[in-house]
Formats: sequence, structure tokens, C-alpha cells
Amino acid sequence: MTPEELERAALSTLTSLDSIAEARRAGVDTDSFQVAAHADVWAYLCERAETGEMATAPDVLAITGVQLIDDLTDDTNLVGTLAALSLQRRVRFTMIDKVETLNEDPARALMELIGELGALSNASGEGTGHLRRFGADALKRLEEFDAMLADSGGVPAGLTTGLPVFDVVGANWQPGELVSIIGATNAGKSFLMLWLASRAYLVHGSKVLYVSPESTVMDVEYRLDPIAARHLGFEISNTALRNNTQDREVYAQYIAKMAEDRSGEWITRDAGDAGVFDAGTIVALAREHLAGGTRAVPNVLCIDGFHLIKGEGKTWESMQDAALLIKGLAQDMGIVVMAVSQAQRTVLQDVGDAPDLAHAAYGMALMEASNRVIGIAERRGQPLQRVFKVPKARDGMRVTKRQILTFDVNVGNIGQLDDEATVKTSEVEF
Repeated sequence: MTPEELERAALSTLTSLDSIAEARRAGVDTDSFQVAAHADVWAYLCERAETGEMATAPDVLAITGVQLIDDLTDDTNLVGTLAALSLQRRVRFTMIDKVETLNEDPARALMELIGELGALSNASGEGTGHLRRFGADALKRLEEFDAMLADSGGVPAGLTTGLPVFDVVGANWQPGELVSIIGATNAGKSFLMLWLASRAYLVHGSKVLYVSPESTVMDVEYRLDPIAARHLGFEISNTALRNNTQDREVYAQYIAKMAEDRSGEWITRDAGDAGVFDAGTIVALAREHLAGGTRAVPNVLCIDGFHLIKGEGKTWESMQDAALLIKGLAQDMGIVVMAVSQAQRTVLQDVGDAPDLAHAAYGMALMEASNRVIGIAERRGQPLQRVFKVPKARDGMRVTKRQILTFDVNVGNIGQLDDEATVKTSEVEF
């Protein structure tokens, strides 16, 4: 059977809405077809399916000029074969496209290839998803519940945050969640994410992968040291570290404490000479480093600059593709993803308050994919404080009244203020 015959035969098997859905899940799209008319048939079938109607063979002939096969007798998985050949063709083209880069810069070629092949792997289908019968499989839920109780040792599952707006009401961050932090430049987004992630690492024992498209590994560690030190009972200054004036004895004591064996690990990855990450590279890194978490203690992926992820097309289109891919990764791996992104600067200058969903820059894709959204902004007249809100909480309460954070990031002192006077954190031992 020639490729053209295979395409026509595979299209002829799509006789129900379910069969079209299965084909999509297998990875079939318009690029799967080498014959333009066959791509038109696929697009027409999908367009009709989205309205809940199934196009007939006469409909297809009238619209596209392609005669489908009425008496198809081949019982093999034609759609699966078509999807496999399409993926094979895309992988081949991807590898050929990297030959020139491979000759000039092998390391960069390898990283780009890992990212693009990772993206192809995720795009090779809409995902198998998870299907379970609510009644017939009920005992499985009880088994999972008992296993989670055993893993957690009686402690509530998921990640506590140290912020009472989440912890007091038991709104722990659960596996599969995407949490976005939005704010203008210098609002403190990255510092807040570092503080939350360091708490997951030091308190819960989570593995953390911190991906930074714009900061170097050294910059991230300079910011992280004072935060982690405060969690562990030390005071380290970001400024003193950078100026090489930090008290060495205190720093050595803190480093010795950090070097102790932990159940988790922290890995920071910058973009290096590539200058950017694409979503496929981030997915590949997460699958390499974040396996092995549990529902009780999920691992954590941090993306410091979601709006900087490289993609095709306009920025908002890249954000949409990346948001769907990263959200799917969180659900598939059972990890918590934290992502920092920009808010519209002009709006916040006028409002002087924590941003809401409508203030997100580069479109709403990340906001829509997120389980929770935290908006953060500088507090006017208080350089060591920030205001924040939680305008979206899919599985908890939204917080629309502004909250206050103490925010002395030079020494890692971040915490929610009660009555704007006292630092308030959750009752968790560090």
C-alpha cells in the first residue's frame, strides 16, 4: 500500500465521532497527510465533528472531491500506521535540520534536539488520558487513599506554602497543579517563587527543578542562599555574598547544613549560550530530574519567566502552546509546577495594587491553564513589603482582598503579615 493509498484508507475508517477522537489521540493532524486533498478531508471531518455531526462519504466527496472507500476490508490499524509514519517523518526531518548546527556546536545541537524531540513526543497524540469507572473502580480509590495515608504518615497530602491564605484553610498544593505568579518587573515574583520552592525542598523533601531562561545559575543561587539560610536558622546577606563580605564562619555553617543528606534534591538550570528554553526542552528536563514523587509529597518544577519560553508564531500563541504542554506534564507526572510571568506594567502603575487575571500580559492562556494564580506588586511607600492577591483558586477560596508580605529579600525574610504588623507564617517546623 502506497502512502497515498494508506491515507485514503485510513480516512475511510473514520465513520464515527469516537473514531475521529481516537485518531486525534493517536496523533493524527493535518500534517500527517502528504496529499493536500486528504489533509482537506481530515480538516473537514474534524470541523463537522466539533459541531457534534459526522460527515458522510457523499458530504466528503461534495466538499473535497475525494471518494472514500465504502467496502474497506483491511482490518489492520490503518490510523495507527498513519500516525506512526507521520511521526517517523517528523523525527527524520527534525534530525536532518540539526546537521548544520551539529557541525558548528554539538552541545547546542544536542540540547535543541532533545527539546524538539521531546515536543514531538508530547505532540504525537492528544494523550491517552485517564479513564476510570466511578462505581466499578471505587475500590481503587480506597486503595489509593490508604497508600497516600501510609506515604504521608498522617500529615495532610500536598505542599503547604507558609502563607496562611492557603495553609489555614487546608488548601495544600496538590500533584498536577499549575500555580502562576504574575506581577510587573521588580515586583518580586522570582523571589516569592524561590521562597515557596525552597520550602517545598527543605520542609517537605521535594525534588525541585528550577529553570531560568534569563538568570544564570549563580544569580539564582545568590538569591536562594539567604532564603534557604533563613529556613534553616541562619542569616545570610545577598549583598554580602555578591560583594564577598559575608561572614565566612556563618556561611560555612549554613553550607554544612545544606550539604546534609536530604530526601529531595534541588537542580537549577539556566539557558546557557542558547539564551532561551523551548517547552520541549523543559519537558525533557522535568522527565529526567523529577521522577519519583508521590501524591503526599509531589516534586516541583519552577519556570522563572514563562513568557520567555521560545515558540513558533506570536508570543501569545507560544504561551498558549506552552501552557497546555506544561499543564499536561504536571498532570501526567503528578508534579506541582510554579511559573512566573509578566503583568501589564501600565495598568499596575495606575492601580497600585496586586494584579488580577485581566492584568496578565501576553494573553490569558497561562491564567486559564493555572489552578491558582497569585498576583504580587510593590507596596507604595514600603520598599520592604509587597501586596498580593489570589484571584484564581480552582480548588479553594479566591482571595480578592489584598494581603501584605514582609519582603526583605536581602536576608531571605519573606512572610505574610497579620494586621500589617507581625510576620505570620504557618505552624510548620523548619
